[in-house]
Amino acid sequence: MRSLARIVSWTLMAVVVGPLLACGDLAHTNPVDPEASVSIALAGPTAVHSHAQQVDYTFTSVPEWHYAAPAWESSDPSVLTLAVANGRFVSRRDGDVIVRLHLGPHTAELHVTVSQIATGLRIRTCNGAPATIPAPGGTLALCALAHDSIGSPVEGRAMTFSSANTSVVEMQDSVAVGRASGQTYVRASLGDLHDSLLVTVGG
Repeated sequence: MRSLARIVSWTLMAVVVGPLLACGDLAHTNPVDPEASVSIALAGPTAVHSHAQQVDYTFTSVPEWHYAAPAWESSDPSVLTLAVANGRFVSRRDGDVIVRLHLGPHTAELHVTVSQIATGLRIRTCNGAPATIPAPGGTLALCALAHDSIGSPVEGRAMTFSSANTSVVEMQDSVAVGRASGQTYVRASLGDLHDSLLVTVGG
């Protein structure tokens, strides 16, 4: 009778413990099969208009990914460089690039265009000296510096220069030529952007 009681007892334990294991309380079960189909959505800007700008990308996946760490990459690091492994990139120059995310065997892509836009303009003397031409007939080289929304310089854009009073200062490209003693404003323009500098001719 004791042997029969032991058999019944072990049978009951098996019945109780089995469901606990199946529920995962005593056994580890992964929520996602890494080889199964995973839907990945990338989020972040697809148009970047400044150089040296930090750009962050994130992702969501269905089912939620719980395996190896996400791996980000850029198809052209000279345009957009991966700065931090969590999805932060830095823009370097104009161009088109693909941002890729790898989740194990799964990959998602996002097309990004870097196209720098000038948002500000400043005119000054090229040597940093005061904007003064000592006497009529003298010259003064002027420089106009364009920048984007975070202050990075915008290179290779054609500026135009004009004088408010050509009888005092005449502009020859970016060089101011003194014509008579006095003061007038010289303006630099790039599209809709403008900046002016007061130029003095003579003492």
